[in-house]
Amino acid sequence: MSRLLMRNLVPLALFLLALPLAAQRIDSVAHTLPVEAMPPATLDELARQVVAQPLNGRHDERPRHTRRIAAKSTMAPVVADFVTAPAAVAVPVVARGFRSSFDPLPAATAYFYPPDAAGAVGPHHVVGAYNNSLSVQDRDGKQLAFLSIFQFWKSETSLQLGNFIFDPRVMYDAVNDRWVLVMLTDFNEVQGALLLAVSATGDPAGVWRRYRVNVSTNPNIDLDFTRMAMTADQIVITAYEYENVDVLNGADIFTIAKSGAYSDTQTPAVVKTQSSFFPDLTPVSSSDTTVRLLNEENENLLQFELTGGHLVQTGSYAPPASFFINSDACDQLGTSKQLDCGDSLLHYAIVRDGVLWVVQKASADRSIIVVWKIAGTSVKGFVIGDPAADYAYPSLAVNRLGAALVGYSTMSPSMYASAACRYIDPAGNVSVPATVKSGEDWNGNYRWGDYSTTLVDPLDDTSFWTLQTYAAPAVGGAHISWATWWSYVQVKAPRVRAVRHP
Repeated sequence: MSRLLMRNLVPLALFLLALPLAAQRIDSVAHTLPVEAMPPATLDELARQVVAQPLNGRHDERPRHTRRIAAKSTMAPVVADFVTAPAAVAVPVVARGFRSSFDPLPAATAYFYPPDAAGAVGPHHVVGAYNNSLSVQDRDGKQLAFLSIFQFWKSETSLQLGNFIFDPRVMYDAVNDRWVLVMLTDFNEVQGALLLAVSATGDPAGVWRRYRVNVSTNPNIDLDFTRMAMTADQIVITAYEYENVDVLNGADIFTIAKSGAYSDTQTPAVVKTQSSFFPDLTPVSSSDTTVRLLNEENENLLQFELTGGHLVQTGSYAPPASFFINSDACDQLGTSKQLDCGDSLLHYAIVRDGVLWVVQKASADRSIIVVWKIAGTSVKGFVIGDPAADYAYPSLAVNRLGAALVGYSTMSPSMYASAACRYIDPAGNVSVPATVKSGEDWNGNYRWGDYSTTLVDPLDDTSFWTLQTYAAPAVGGAHISWATWWSYVQVKAPRVRAVRHP
């Protein structure tokens, strides 16, 4: 090796050694992906299309956490102060609730499961996106649009969609009055692509702009399990990347500038960054411009920022020995068949008023929920469960008062799979369990999740909405029906008492 080459390599090696370990583990340079546009269309136009649905509506998620690697963290963890939350306060008033979608759909030739209950709420509408359908209702539950998910993504162009469309996530951007929907598509677990749709206005029943994002030139690449978050200026999506069906390459991070996504004149730019060293990344919603991501290292929680195409670790947090990560099978009323309560994923994360809130499912004597509350070096949290029931597929929202609502599925030997919630008041008191929609039958599909949605009402920033799945009555003797339920949980801000001055 020449001396000149050695002189060039030595500074480079020193530079790489100086980088945090996490910042060296991005495997592909961040790059912009090819994006194909479909013709804009209203939901009414799309609902009139005749679309053949696939014969098999089941989508099997691949096993989680297949690549746990020890000693990935570059920081010593802060040990959290967790408490087993007592049922100390009442649940706020559940002012109303209504069904969103269901399965099987009318005239369907296949059942679709799991539902994947993704939802969003605006000042006039609530939107539910599922593996089988898209639903738009007003805030009182009146149906404004309803169509199959295959009708929504159908295009008259030559653009190719797979024979599966799955894993919806939908969000409402209150600042820009736009709705964003993402899903995945593939051909029998290869040729994967990301699907992106953005409303042209604040009316989700109106015009949508739809796009297919080609994530790789390798036809053996596929994606699985979306998550989505928003910052002040970015839409952030993560997904698992697989090659040759079941070889996990790691986590893909897709960032989309809102300025391009909401443009009337340009196709949005979708930037992909990939990490194999941190294969399961949860994006964090916030009101600032920082792109934060979380990774689960065994029971520990690692926090990162995506900066210049690198993941830079900013935090490491360890729980006390009060729970463990696991996948659970849960009992239900009416049958010996069990339901999948899911893996111990970091389901949702949000930064609100400088506090990072995270919700995940975990295991103790039963399937439980863990809520992290992190403010600097102050790391606290709640272990929420019920000795007589299992909890699964939690979601979380935090209001301007510092209160939180946790929505989830619950089931037990004396209870069909039902929709429920628990409230955490600003002082940290946790409510009694509240069933917002009771299950109506047992369900024979082992797959039950894979997620739910809980949101703050954009009108007052104090009340909540939660979208959950419950077991619906059998159709044609087949105990594999589900339905989804919106609940509006009303929380009123404390009244400010007038002070009389002499």
